[in-house]
Amino acid sequence: MNERQKIMLIFHKPLRQIDGQVKYISQLIKALSKKYEVIVPSEEFFRITSRLDSHWLLRTLIVNFYLILWIMLHLNSIRNKYKFAIMEDRYVIFPSFIIKSLGINIISHISDWGTDYSKSIDLGFGNLQKLFLRYSAFYEMFVKKYSQGVIVPSENTKENVMKECKCPVIVFPFCVDSKILNSQSECNLNFTDDLHDIYCVLVGNFSYPANLEMAQFIIYNVARKTLEKDRRIKFVIVGQDSDLKFGSLNVENVAVLGVVRDLECVYSRCQIGVNPTNVPGGTSIKNIEYLTNGLYVVGTPQSSLGIVESENFIISSREDFSEAILNVADLVR
Repeated sequence: MNERQKIMLIFHKPLRQIDGQVKYISQLIKALSKKYEVIVPSEEFFRITSRLDSHWLLRTLIVNFYLILWIMLHLNSIRNKYKFAIMEDRYVIFPSFIIKSLGINIISHISDWGTDYSKSIDLGFGNLQKLFLRYSAFYEMFVKKYSQGVIVPSENTKENVMKECKCPVIVFPFCVDSKILNSQSECNLNFTDDLHDIYCVLVGNFSYPANLEMAQFIIYNVARKTLEKDRRIKFVIVGQDSDLKFGSLNVENVAVLGVVRDLECVYSRCQIGVNPTNVPGGTSIKNIEYLTNGLYVVGTPQSSLGIVESENFIISSREDFSEAILNVADLVR
């Protein structure tokens, strides 16, 4: 029996992490594994430590150093066993550059593309923002010049990438079982009560600045405005570091759950998914998960690229976000 061809996935997050990007990459690995042996070198590092899981910037820097060291220690093996490597987004550009220099073909997976996304990342450390913009420009140059192919999650992102890239662009959509969970009998989470009848959920990794800012916007702006007009609506914040950042808050219409392994349990008890990001990007995995679990979605224009507004997906500015939720709550009732 012939040995299966190997393909390397250069990734900066642990596959144990619960967030949309990791879920998407896990599905990509599953699809590729039908034909290839997929090797994820960073997993060797993440198996021995979980201390960095909450510190995304420090973790990204260290895992890049680890990947460079791993490549240097396996130069001959890489040249002999690999023809292709997938570069997962902009945060592994330097290891990918070394892989390319070894004669390995690079396939880029892109979630977000363009200067609008790069400018929206607020690092909050003076010249660090300018450095990130230059880094992103280098990343886009690398993709356009060296990629043999590009994988994107949506037709909208494909259109944006094809304007600048001459290589083939393939859509690998985010795959979610479109089942609506009506039964709550097996869900043991205690965030519902007799005082509230509408639950709005925000799911994310809150060590990531864009998600943290969204949670702050919901808690300190939207929840307060909503409470003034409708005391029966409650907001649920779910995901990594949510309990660390907001667990000590005592807000009557906000529940902070931390990491929940069974997100379907949460979705089955909620009616509205919220995505108030002000960061323009590609296809938001939050939206797909919300919709395929039977939730209405209220999102900003930045979170809704490539999506047509409908009865189930309401696009609202941040200024009118609380009013949009009130309107959807009345529709649900």
